[in-house]
Amino acid sequence: MMPPNTNPTLPITATIKKRSVLLLFSESAIGGAEVSLTRMAQSCRDTNYHVGTIGKEGPWSVFAEKLGFSPLIFGKGRYSLIGSAYRALKYAQRHNVDVIYICGFRLSVALRLLTLFKKSPKLVSGIRWNPSSSSWLDRVFRVLERFISFKLAHYITNSQMAKITLQNEAGLSEAKISNVYNGIDIAEFSNIKPYHYSSQKLTVLVPANLSFRKGHIPFLEMIEQILAKRTDVAFYFMGRDQQNGIVQQEIVKRNLSSSVHYIGYKSDAISYIAGADVVVLPSLYGEGCPTSLLEAQALKVPVVAYNIDGIPEIVRHKVDGLLFDKEDPQIVSGILSLLDCGDLRHKMGISGYQKIRNKFSLDLMAKQHHDIWLSIK
Repeated sequence: MMPPNTNPTLPITATIKKRSVLLLFSESAIGGAEVSLTRMAQSCRDTNYHVGTIGKEGPWSVFAEKLGFSPLIFGKGRYSLIGSAYRALKYAQRHNVDVIYICGFRLSVALRLLTLFKKSPKLVSGIRWNPSSSSWLDRVFRVLERFISFKLAHYITNSQMAKITLQNEAGLSEAKISNVYNGIDIAEFSNIKPYHYSSQKLTVLVPANLSFRKGHIPFLEMIEQILAKRTDVAFYFMGRDQQNGIVQQEIVKRNLSSSVHYIGYKSDAISYIAGADVVVLPSLYGEGCPTSLLEAQALKVPVVAYNIDGIPEIVRHKVDGLLFDKEDPQIVSGILSLLDCGDLRHKMGISGYQKIRNKFSLDLMAKQHHDIWLSIK
């Protein structure tokens, strides 16, 4: 179930104590959490990772196979959430897994219910967003964690803001939470061949699944303002459509079809990011450590985003990107300033690349996870 170890930078010593970890996702779709954690599992020599989903075969399982895994699919057939979680739990027990690393709030609750009266591997919850919003999911999350956190051995966030939210709003002990930022393998990214967009225009890419919280529709109004200043710009929305065509309808309604293009989910998303002039993430809430922004910086592409959640922890304003208050109209002039000046784009791109290389490596992410597994008794 585990891939061959292919990362030569992590030392092999006979004294390293290996733990067996089942990295378990709640669905077979793919986003930043699935990408970053699966890459981390593939790169780590010091932990025996099994990777699986309680969903069915899909984009994530294809991605995992490309990394050398034989992904475990616990959602085959007509299994419910509880049924699929039970299958995953039985697998972990049969294979002497030490830790189940859970990515998904509902899945975390289901596994805790299943293990209320049974001995099981240690359960660790990966919190890949900042659960501080007023959405019903975040409110339920904060309330439930106050009462059933005792069934989890640990929490791992990917932003300090999420860690603070767990402490202040869910009442969790700081000792029970670790923060580990997402990581990038710079060497792997150096060989990426940029996608050549058909348009000869400057390219602004929004690499985010289409959902309300990602802010595509409010961003369309700002796109109109940018196009009023420059007509030589093409915008591309890349990701799964979770709004059933609403964004595409709004593009048509605003007569933006010639300048704004929805290109769907791309398995080679990195090449599309590499080919962009600017990457924009207009998310309104719920971000942790967005993988797409780290990927853009690793590829020397400047980024623009809102100053929310964990984003300011990974983007330095006017150094490797631009940050604005949520829905601040000044984001228009910010994007235009990057489009107007190739030297500025280059300077910010280099700064972002150096930061990723020094502070957000995949090796560091893997080592910090390994240390957490060893600390759990």
